Amino acid sequence: MKHYYTERYFRKTFRGFLLLLFFFCCNHEIFADSCPYHATAVITNESCTNSNDGAIDMTINNGVNPTFLWTTGATTEDISGLAAGTYFVDINDNNCIQTRKFIVGQSDNIPPTAICKNVLIQLGSTGTITITPNYLDNGSSDNCGIDNMTLSKNTFTCADLGLNTVTLTVTDLAGNSSTCIGTVLVQDLVLPTAICQNKTIYLDVNGNASITTSDIDNGSTDNCSIASISLNKTNFTCADLGLNTVTLTVIDGNGNSSNCTATVDVKNNIPPTAICQNLDVYLDVNGIATISALDIDNGSSTICNSVITASINQTNFSCVDLGANTITLTVTDNFGNSSTCTGVVTVYDTIAPQITCPTNIITELTSGCTKHILLPLPKVV
Repeated sequence: MKHYYTERYFRKTFRGFLLLLFFFCCNHEIFADSCPYHATAVITNESCTNSNDGAIDMTINNGVNPTFLWTTGATTEDISGLAAGTYFVDINDNNCIQTRKFIVGQSDNIPPTAICKNVLIQLGSTGTITITPNYLDNGSSDNCGIDNMTLSKNTFTCADLGLNTVTLTVTDLAGNSSTCIGTVLVQDLVLPTAICQNKTIYLDVNGNASITTSDIDNGSTDNCSIASISLNKTNFTCADLGLNTVTLTVIDGNGNSSNCTATVDVKNNIPPTAICQNLDVYLDVNGIATISALDIDNGSSTICNSVITASINQTNFSCVDLGANTITLTVTDNFGNSSTCTGVVTVYDTIAPQITCPTNIITELTSGCTKHILLPLPKVV
């Protein structure tokens, strides 16, 4: 037997010779007219791939006592439980043998029933998510069996936030396919990562200082994008000198937010304003004069009205300092900032000297009416 033709041998006892005939394939069967009987068949195709429910129902007309031998090994007139394929049978009736060929097809032309559902998915920390057909499949079915399901789009990123129309294609074992459409709502619920750093700032001459978000932000990130970064406090004055806690808030494009805290150290490095004045001083009866820093300070100040410590390089004066003396005033605030100025201290001596005369001397003249007297010098104080 061959796939595209069959050979039939008919033996006729009264002639004693062999006749070889070739018959080409047809859709259902191969007929031979040399034998007195005639075979016909009704073929039932296999309904689904691998369902094995095909059948060949054969009828013999004008037969006496035919026997059958199928390529499946069956010896019955009819066979069933067949898969799609080609089947041959040898029919022998009174030594007249015919070989028949039958083709059982596969008749599943019913497409699957594709059923979709809408789904909500959330992006991951990398800003992406990949889904499988099972996400959209809502019970798709087929009379014979589903071979595979595919999606028109299965990977989503930040660019897909919101509603996305996705097509689910369902293909059965016979290659039939159908589609349905589902809506994929992509959300981003991942919080930004807020990263802070501490900052030291210095007041200006007006006692003010300010910061921006870039001073505190130390590389905050988000899986998609950052919409805004803000601080709960940006301006500082003398009242904020020292350590201050500020909060940085990071909001992404989908309204998710997170925050972190940092320390802002506010410092004052502006030196005080030293203001001097000149001073006249007078020596006392002991020839001494004393002054303090307050005598030279003429209203020195600082930007934050902080405590000032004032000192001068000379406080005591004597007769050797009579006249103009340049004095340096140093003012220092409680942050260690200092400045200087100079003033002139003019030392005067306005006390008149005091003369102490010797005591009176009484003496008698000699006979010559003369006498030498040694008088002590007057004492000047």
